[in-house]
Amino acid sequence: MSLSDSSATEGVPIVRSDIWYSDGSVVLQAQNTQWRVHWSLLGQHSAFFRDMQALPQPPDQPTVEGCPVVELHDDVADVHRLLRVLYSPTIAPQKVIRFDVVAALIRLGRKYEFRALLNSAVQRITFENPTTLKEYDAREPSFPGNFIGYRGIEYDMLALARENNIMTALPCAYYRVLRCSTHKELFDGLGGATFLAPADQRQCNLSREKLIMAQMGCLGSLGWLWDWDSHGTPPDCKTPDMCSRVRAEAARGYHNSVEVRALESTDTGSCSVCFSRIKNGVRQARLMMWAHLPTYCDLPRWKELKNDL
Repeated sequence: MSLSDSSATEGVPIVRSDIWYSDGSVVLQAQNTQWRVHWSLLGQHSAFFRDMQALPQPPDQPTVEGCPVVELHDDVADVHRLLRVLYSPTIAPQKVIRFDVVAALIRLGRKYEFRALLNSAVQRITFENPTTLKEYDAREPSFPGNFIGYRGIEYDMLALARENNIMTALPCAYYRVLRCSTHKELFDGLGGATFLAPADQRQCNLSREKLIMAQMGCLGSLGWLWDWDSHGTPPDCKTPDMCSRVRAEAARGYHNSVEVRALESTDTGSCSVCFSRIKNGVRQARLMMWAHLPTYCDLPRWKELKNDL
């Protein structure tokens, strides 16, 4: 049985993985690595392997220690992570785990129909990238809450969601990348192998321009800067000179940095009257910006986004 068009690399010795059960009934092989595992366990979790086991074996089927060899055209590390989870199912929903484990479960879970593992892994991605502003605000202080954090996890999470059609996570995932990246980093990456795929790089740059324009608009999260110009300080402002100075300094800072801050709260240091006015405006602006976030990313509206798994 073979799921690829080629066998192991010619001339490279076969490596036996530490996942090797003497009573195993099938040998999986990816590149030059083999795992001896159990048809029964694979079939229990995967409709794909359950159906494969039922197929008649060809007479020239290669075997190892009497077990049929099934060649997989997948990354060795991904296969190993999947099998580790199958044989050691200790990943509780509240447990913080490595992102690459979840990525492997999603990639192979989709391909080989490990539905329970796939759904559990997707839930971790959608937890970190929710569809409501309330959930986003709850997640933000402890992001990432489901994974062991590292620099560039936002880039990897975006790529995983896009490549596997986890559509409901994409608006937030794009925003997280834009919020944590300079314009230069969107093009050049974060160093090493951490960079955006061309499709994500293009979309991030398009979305960045849209979000900056929207947040600076009169109804955007930074619209209070221009509203101040139109209406001046409130008549009951306690410290007009100070509040005007605070506003001017904030305007200069935002113009100089040109950062995506569409969903950020505002702490201006103004008097209580002006701060209350600004806070109410920003609250409404954030709701509006969130409602339109998918369209800023060239995606369907929130209610139309569906995962295709």
